[in-house]
Amino acid sequence: MRAAGILAACAVFATWGLVHGENFDRLSDADRAAFAERFEKEVWPMLSKGGKESCIGCHAVGKNNVTTLRFTGDARKDYAKILKEGYLIKGDAGSVLERIKTTRSDRKMPPGKRDRVPVDDVQVLERFINDMEAKQAKK
Repeated sequence: MRAAGILAACAVFATWGLVHGENFDRLSDADRAAFAERFEKEVWPMLSKGGKESCIGCHAVGKNNVTTLRFTGDARKDYAKILKEGYLIKGDAGSVLERIKTTRSDRKMPPGKRDRVPVDDVQVLERFINDMEAKQAKK
């Protein structure tokens, strides 16, 4: 019983920033613009690969699923939103990268028996997040 209470408290704490509007974007305006361009060219094609079955297709605004991650279909707007909401935080269990990399069946993306994201695509996203993390750390 005590363990369940601790887990519930952890879940509440983990979502506090999203619920209360914490902004995880610590980039300068110039860096944010540069990363938005890179996101559109490097990451967006990976997220949209597969059409309706892609990350963007499955997490589209208006889809009936239980996640808070939503894509509008506009790369620049979606980049700003997921950056601000913390989906691009290096090493965070709820980040897009960690959900793609995990082997835990209850957390992995894509879910179920769908094919895993190709290693090359994972590496593109990982490089992008590492580069962004390095810029944010300098502020």
